[in-house]
Amino acid sequence: MWGSPDKATMKAMMREMDYITLVADGQRGIPKECPCGARIVHEISKIEGDLGNRYFTCSAYKNDRFHWRIPWFHGVEEEFDKLREEIEEQKDKQCQKLSDLEAQVKRMSEELKKHRGMLEKLKDLVDHVVKTIFDGW
Repeated sequence: MWGSPDKATMKAMMREMDYITLVADGQRGIPKECPCGARIVHEISKIEGDLGNRYFTCSAYKNDRFHWRIPWFHGVEEEFDKLREEIEEQKDKQCQKLSDLEAQVKRMSEELKKHRGMLEKLKDLVDHVVKTIFDGW
């Protein structure tokens, strides 16, 4: 039998896998800070075969899957997608607000028509009362 790892080793392995998953899943848009806490720098590759390509890279980057090194194009593209979604949400909210305002204006317009009618009736009544009072003198 190969023997099973002890509980502490298993917990350490699980923490490492959770962290690797966090690092892999967290790479959306332009990063502000690496999960390790280091700052992100804009890097231009000087490696042969990758010369001139841009990256958002952790300032403490090591190729151990615990740090971010995101191609510049992917980060910017994801950021644009995120901004487009926010714009669409705002557009939907503004359309809803506009629709609500239009309904409110329609209700107020109907109330105004009703009040104008009541004012006309009141004016006619006042005219009739004044005519009746002054005709009797």
